[in-house]
Amino acid sequence: MSGAVAVALVAASGLYLASRLPPISTYANVAIRPTVAVLPVGTAGSFVFPSQGSAAVSIPDAQVRATTSGQPEVPIASLTKMMTAEVALELLPLSLGQLGPCLRVTPDDVAEYVHDRATDQSTVRVVVGDQLCERQLLDGLFVHSASNYATMLVRLTGLSMSSFIDQMNHTAIVLSMNHTTYADVSGYDPASVSTALDQLRLAEHVMQWPVVANIVQQTAVTLPGAGTVGTYTPLLGENGVVGIKSGRTSQAGGCDALALRRTVNGTTFLTFAVVLSQHGGDVLTAAGNAAYALADSAAAQVVGRTWVKGQRVGNVGWAGYTQPLVVGATVSALWLASQSESASYGPLAPATHYAKGDVVGTLILSGPAPRVVSLVAGGDVSPPSWWERLR
Repeated sequence: MSGAVAVALVAASGLYLASRLPPISTYANVAIRPTVAVLPVGTAGSFVFPSQGSAAVSIPDAQVRATTSGQPEVPIASLTKMMTAEVALELLPLSLGQLGPCLRVTPDDVAEYVHDRATDQSTVRVVVGDQLCERQLLDGLFVHSASNYATMLVRLTGLSMSSFIDQMNHTAIVLSMNHTTYADVSGYDPASVSTALDQLRLAEHVMQWPVVANIVQQTAVTLPGAGTVGTYTPLLGENGVVGIKSGRTSQAGGCDALALRRTVNGTTFLTFAVVLSQHGGDVLTAAGNAAYALADSAAAQVVGRTWVKGQRVGNVGWAGYTQPLVVGATVSALWLASQSESASYGPLAPATHYAKGDVVGTLILSGPAPRVVSLVAGGDVSPPSWWERLR
């Protein structure tokens, strides 16, 4: 047999064998580790609401919110200054590390300081000619609850006092604070009223400003003309409390808006609590303790899990030729122990091959805060070999 004939026979045999092979429709095998869908469990409990006044609590990352049954519109004292800061930042946005625009202290500013101090409001001393910038005014507003700084912030924005208060009330409407009315920028006026739920919404919102989240963690701050002044916010810096604002007047009693940081199974989250109308004794401490007890009781019931980018959760490919199946992006989920939560694997349409990073399937979390975790090929998965097609 000539060489040419032999080659032709071999080629023909190859074509015949290829024609007898199944088409490339054998799909890559996917093996998921069962533990990827296992969710931790926690202990359900009750929220510890105060025995007097009104309150509200939330865990935004777990889509949790609860309130006392009564939500009366009551004076809110220096919680008003959260909205003063919000409007000032809307008009003069400020990033971390920036001082913002500045002003010089005038004799009128000193007169305002003297007046506020004489009426038993919290103040920070100012000296004619000193320069104060937006960041410093916000420091004094939050940390030492300075009513005179609230007035100076208004001057810094260029608005009249009445126009600024109008903007405060407009922003309240935008934030669905439908039971809130602002009559001043400090909260000294008892006509500045709100509910615990409305103030909770505001606390959640204003803490989204990185500069505010940074400021409210400070237990003391050094300011021109005044030196170092400390916080009035109860429990700040203790047991995970990271802000944000407290207040008291004879009409309002003690009020506190508190943010509590906790970590569960590698996921860090904030719990917000607002307590209003605490009367009798040291009302500021009472409000702080009540807000902490409420936030802590809610946070203690949080269950969570984090899937970390690159975490191996199985294999994809062919027998003896597999690639890791990994988490495509870090995803965290939080829920209350009393809530129904489950996780299940959701395969995509099967494929004969994958490139590194292709999504192979998803892990689907149901419940109050649904999440989808993408599971991707950790390396290239080639089409099946002839042998795999014959198997």
